[in-house]
Amino acid sequence: MIGVQPKPAALSISSAVRRLGFGPSKSVRHRRSACNACNACDRNLMAKIRRLASNLILARPMEMPARSVKSAMRVLEVFELLNEVRQPLTIAEIAASLGYPFSSTAALVHTLTKSGYLLTDGTRRRYLPSLRITVLGHWPNQKFGWNDRILALMEELYETAKLSVTLHCRNGLFSQFVHVVEDPDRTEWHVWAGMVRRLTATASGRVLLSVLPQAEAMRIIRRLNADATEAAEVVDIPALAAEMAEIRRAGYLYTHNVSLPGTAYIGVPLLSADGDQPLVVGLGGHSEQIDPRRDELVDTLLATIARYGRR
Repeated sequence: MIGVQPKPAALSISSAVRRLGFGPSKSVRHRRSACNACNACDRNLMAKIRRLASNLILARPMEMPARSVKSAMRVLEVFELLNEVRQPLTIAEIAASLGYPFSSTAALVHTLTKSGYLLTDGTRRRYLPSLRITVLGHWPNQKFGWNDRILALMEELYETAKLSVTLHCRNGLFSQFVHVVEDPDRTEWHVWAGMVRRLTATASGRVLLSVLPQAEAMRIIRRLNADATEAAEVVDIPALAAEMAEIRRAGYLYTHNVSLPGTAYIGVPLLSADGDQPLVVGLGGHSEQIDPRRDELVDTLLATIARYGRR
């Protein structure tokens, strides 16, 4: 059984921002220790880092393996951070954003640079991923069969629906967030790429279960019920089986109040080219944003996916 870390006490966004060295006001004040390579902070970059801090502290620790290797997790989190802000960062900015000691961050960044996974501009000492990362991720991208179309699909859905768009895959007994497109100014709640939830505990997981052979899905559900540490984690197997049958019939799942109170979600399965790596793309947001538009949003999801799938 994979251990699950207890969820830490939630911090306010202002507390998260103060951890980065900024004041409590809405305006971002320049602080030399957090940006020692320029005379004035890039406001857009700092805004992204402020939002990233709230993501890291408020949302990311949902269900993560308890026996994680710290150095491996730090490497991955550095690349997730650079993907989030989409700009080169200094060592000080990386350390401040992720809450790492400066010395260990510097050693990690220098190792990744010498190995060719990070590049530096030299003069301003900012770092960005190299093309080696793109090459490493190329073959699984082909296996899923969607290539870059899935990212364009998600961006179009976000622009059309003005709701959070999430992409999920199955990772063992969990549903994992692969990519998220959301409003950068939203402060009430965030999801973070890489987060995992039990397949039976989230709407995307139930969609992923619905595309599996029935016998395999039932084995997974029984295993998760057996491994549950709280009564609330045990699901009603006949009810879930009926829900999966409805997902197969309708081609989508609509839920509300499953992952978070007051929220709703619409998820649609995407099958890979070889059929053995299903994905789920979904729209999520407050119930009052989704419930009145349910039919419209379902039609938009299905039509957009069909259009991109023919390309």
